[in-house]
Amino acid sequence: METGPRLVIALVLLLALGLGTVEAAQQGTVAIQSVSYVGQGEISTDLDRMHLWQSETHRFEVAVDRRATSKPFEVCLVTGERELVCRTMSIDGDGTSTVSLALNDWPSTLTGSVALQAVVREPSSGAVLDNRTLALTVIRKSADPDGDGLPNQVEMTRGTDYLDVDTDADALGDGVEVQTYGTDPLNQDSDGDELEDGAEVDVYQTDPAIGDTDGDGLTDGIEVMSVGSDPNSRDTDFDGLDDAAEVNTFNTNVTEADTDGDGLGDGAEVDTHRTNPTKADTDGDGLSDGREVTIIGSDPTQRDTDGDGLTDRDEVERYGTDPTVPDTDDDGVSDGAEVTVHDTNPNAVDTDHDGLADRSEIRRGTNPLVPTAAPQRTLIDRIIGFLGTPVGSAVTGLFVLLLGAMVVQAYRTGVSTADLREWVEIIRSGETVGDTSEEVEIDPTMLTNEEHIRHLLQRDGGRMLQSDIVTEGEWSKATVSRVLSEMEAEGVVRRIDIGKGNLVTLPEDDPDDL
Repeated sequence: METGPRLVIALVLLLALGLGTVEAAQQGTVAIQSVSYVGQGEISTDLDRMHLWQSETHRFEVAVDRRATSKPFEVCLVTGERELVCRTMSIDGDGTSTVSLALNDWPSTLTGSVALQAVVREPSSGAVLDNRTLALTVIRKSADPDGDGLPNQVEMTRGTDYLDVDTDADALGDGVEVQTYGTDPLNQDSDGDELEDGAEVDVYQTDPAIGDTDGDGLTDGIEVMSVGSDPNSRDTDFDGLDDAAEVNTFNTNVTEADTDGDGLGDGAEVDTHRTNPTKADTDGDGLSDGREVTIIGSDPTQRDTDGDGLTDRDEVERYGTDPTVPDTDDDGVSDGAEVTVHDTNPNAVDTDHDGLADRSEIRRGTNPLVPTAAPQRTLIDRIIGFLGTPVGSAVTGLFVLLLGAMVVQAYRTGVSTADLREWVEIIRSGETVGDTSEEVEIDPTMLTNEEHIRHLLQRDGGRMLQSDIVTEGEWSKATVSRVLSEMEAEGVVRRIDIGKGNLVTLPEDDPDDL
């Protein structure tokens, strides 16, 4: 029958399978479930693989699963061909057992990347039953593989990369940051001033651990990238103002000592003169602050320093008067009044050179611009002038006669009593009226230097030694020389060297024999 052979074959196969199952059951299985490190030598880092200190004592635990076998087995830790530690186990029954393997002395030559294998094998034949590999990195505490000056133990403590000389890539090595500058090797800008630590050290020579190296109130980054000032100097332009004050308070240029170019330093404008360092002409009078302070002497914060009604610029450039003195010629009339009201010369006591001061003419109602013509008063003026002399004072009888003559003269010429009284008051005040000949007394304090010299020359017949002018005028030689030079340039006088000094003459009185 055909079914017979098929049945035989099936029985044979079943028998074979049965025998194989019995044999496998007798041999059993041993497998590694897990390998873990439980020693004290692991480095606690966020690195992607386990790191161990080479010099520590290490202990591993291997979990072994045993099924259907009572044979002993051996658990070892090996690296390549090198066996580090082994332990033989004999456990009855099925289940999982944990084998502890300790390494007291890790080989000093076994550092760097290490592939550690946990192996289960038969003790007699050495046949490997199962294995599991751990990827380790073993390093020495004192080693410095990146050469940055920090040993591995320090780098691991700080969290820097022991294989990278500059962990934060700021152009400063980790060792230099820690040991020299005290900066953070994990932060490119340790002080938060917007400059990288390396740039502060190598480019700007600033302190990478201090945000404001010079302590001027501006961070190093602002000084370098925004303002353009020197982060190592509180006062970049040496104008007396700190950089921060220039930027935040006065809006001046930290790199220019004189922001407005008026000739005064910014610091001097702020601290001394109280002027605006960003405005060349603080008071808007047409004169720069520097010119007012250093040349003219006027107040750069006042348009009219002397309060005479004329701006400083008009006094200097238009009228030639002194902007610091309200009455330049000291004639009793302010410069402003002379210019804007009376149209007189604010530089001359007697604008029309008639012998009457501008103040007197204004007070009397005569025109200070037109010489006063009063020949009928000449005799009376001379009499009054004579009365002021010592001789006149001594001769009282003569005084009475002269007084009578003056009254007669007044009667003949129609001079009023009021005029007589006014002339007497003028004589008492030291002012001069009428004729300007040598017989009339003139108050020198009411004349300019030029007018005084001309009066002396007229009094002495148009000629005087320069030395006599110095003596009579009570001036310095330099002053007389300067005034004469100006008068000579204008053709008012002439100086002639006569061997023993200069003879000063009026042009119409030049001697013909010299």
